[in-house]
Amino acid sequence: MFCPLSIDWGNFAQWFSGIASFAAVMVALFGDKLKRKLWKPKLKFKNVLQTEQNSFINFRLVIENDSNNIAEQVEFDILEVKDNDTLRSNFIPAPHSWTHIENNSLRDIFPHQTVYLDIIRMNVKYTWASLCAPVILPIRGMVDIKSGTTILKFKYYTKNGISKIVRLQIKWQPGNLPEITIL
Repeated sequence: MFCPLSIDWGNFAQWFSGIASFAAVMVALFGDKLKRKLWKPKLKFKNVLQTEQNSFINFRLVIENDSNNIAEQVEFDILEVKDNDTLRSNFIPAPHSWTHIENNSLRDIFPHQTVYLDIIRMNVKYTWASLCAPVILPIRGMVDIKSGTTILKFKYYTKNGISKIVRLQIKWQPGNLPEITIL
C-alpha cells in the first residue's frame, strides 16, 4: 500500500533550490517579455527649445524617456489645431517630424535618452510660422500658424502600447518670437 507519509520529501534546502532553479529558468526565458509588459516607458516633456539653422528658427519639444525601458517606434501625430478658440475645420491629422531624422515619423527612444520633436519653424524676421508636419506641408494653409493663440493637440503612440495626449499653446504676433507653453 502507498502512503504519502512514507516518501522522503527532502528537506527545506532541496525544495528551495529546486524552486529557485525553476524561477531562474523562467526569468531567463521570459524575463524581457515580462519586463516589457509590467514596466512601460515614461515619456517626459521637459520644455520647448529654440534653435536657429539656415535662416530659420526651429522650435522643438524636448522629450526624455524617464524610465529604464526603451520606448519602441514612437510616433507623434498632430490631431487638431485651434486658432483663437476656433477649431481648424480643414485640418488633416498627420505625423510630425523628429529632429534630424529624414522621412521617418517613427523612432526608438532609449532609456534616459533625450530626443527632440520639431514643432514649428519660422523665418528669422518672425513674419511667418508653420507646423513641421511634412505630410501636409504641400497643402496650402494647412500648416500655417496664425497670429494670436494657437492650441496644438498631439498624441503619441508606441509599439509598447503607450499613448498619451499632449497639448501646446502658442501665443504669437508677426514680428515677435512666439511664446510656447506645454499645457
